[in-house]
Amino acid sequence: MTEHPATRSVCVALVTFNRKHLLLECLDALLRQTRPVDALFIIDNGSTDGTADLLRERGYLADPRITLDRQVTNTGGSGGFNRGLQLGHSAGFDWIWLMDDDAEPAPDALEQALTAATHPNASAIANYKVSAEGVAQANHMLLENGEAAGRVANSAAPLPLRFSSFVGLLVRSAVIQQVGLPRADFFLNQDDMEYCMRLRTAGPILLVPRSVIRHKEAARGGYVTRTFLGIQHARAPFRAFAFRYFELRNTTVVYGLQHGRLRTTLYALRRSVSLITAMLAFHDDHPRQRLRLIVKAHRDALRGNFDNDFPFRLLRELQP
Repeated sequence: MTEHPATRSVCVALVTFNRKHLLLECLDALLRQTRPVDALFIIDNGSTDGTADLLRERGYLADPRITLDRQVTNTGGSGGFNRGLQLGHSAGFDWIWLMDDDAEPAPDALEQALTAATHPNASAIANYKVSAEGVAQANHMLLENGEAAGRVANSAAPLPLRFSSFVGLLVRSAVIQQVGLPRADFFLNQDDMEYCMRLRTAGPILLVPRSVIRHKEAARGGYVTRTFLGIQHARAPFRAFAFRYFELRNTTVVYGLQHGRLRTTLYALRRSVSLITAMLAFHDDHPRQRLRLIVKAHRDALRGNFDNDFPFRLLRELQP
């Protein structure tokens, strides 16, 4: 006899860092689910904005379903999701719903997602991600054929994915024994891509288009539009660009897992030249620091060096 999805236990692993008001909006949405969550682990990555105090003041921590797991230092999204999956798996929940603090699931998001839980081999179930304005976030959902999943909103049947971001990804706890946990050493960026590669070895990742999550990503601030040979481009100030270290390093690591050492070295060289050329052409600020970052990110990827404090050191060097 097939177990009804409503009888399966579900916990939430919610990662937050210094976004307490977005966190409360996310919590309220999770506590309004038509299929209630059984437990909620808040992994606070060492917030300094009074997150824990606000949770206590508003009474959230009086809810027996909610556990605050406060980290001493910021381990990044990667470390937070690693910790959340550890907690959910150790506590014996059947499914662990990964959540960013800037996400707001629709009231029936969990109920709709669990309609795919009867699939015997599914390793994970993905929600349909939309922006705050309701536009599909196609870069957070790639179909099995590699196409963006932005045009499948009306599909009633679950669809196999190649990739889903950690924004509202339900992971079957049982597969953790087979594929392990997300790589905490990634800190930020591409941890979800690398983990999806492993999840798919255990079973398909299924997208349920009727399970909708609003993802209120912060707007990019401080970008400057510059022109070179008639081409306009929004350029990031160095204080934002510094955190591309994680993206450049981790995308190179993931590329290496798929294509091997030689092709990855050529990929790193080509991209480094392209980034440095653009930096010079558009006269970006702090070119020496940018050059150091670009070279180090790709070199660290090739050497397997995860120097997660490096962007913060660079930024400290710029302080007067």
